[in-house]
Amino acid sequence: MSDSEAEFEDGQEFYFGEYDGERNEAGERHGTGKATLSNGDVYEGQYEKGQRHGEGVYKFKASRVKINLVYNLIFQGGARYVGSYSRNKKVGDGKMYFPDGSVYSGQWDDDKKNGVGEFLTLARKETNNFNLPKFYSKIQLRTPPTL
Repeated sequence: MSDSEAEFEDGQEFYFGEYDGERNEAGERHGTGKATLSNGDVYEGQYEKGQRHGEGVYKFKASRVKINLVYNLIFQGGARYVGSYSRNKKVGDGKMYFPDGSVYSGQWDDDKKNGVGEFLTLARKETNNFNLPKFYSKIQLRTPPTL
């Protein structure tokens, strides 16, 4: 049986998605590969012992993306993260691209923004140290592009 489905004792099956890529001797995802999850999300990048580890791109089909400590926005598709992973979590430098054209670029730790980062929208640029309270952020107004 592949890691795309599992059969439970009661005979029911659960679909985990598809994986195409390298595996280690234990059959775990290891090396470079592409996984399409059951919810439609896609991860393409490096794995180690069955977990996302190293550089990769995660494309969200329909997901809840946490913008900061206050706001939770739901995007119906198109958001993607490009950056580093360790043990299935975002770490180090990475960028999150949102469907509305805004981008967060900065440091991550334990799947959360951590340290210095910039959040760019069409109307403004915000630089923040996510280890400090919100009032330490610097906001610059940007001129929206002409259509």
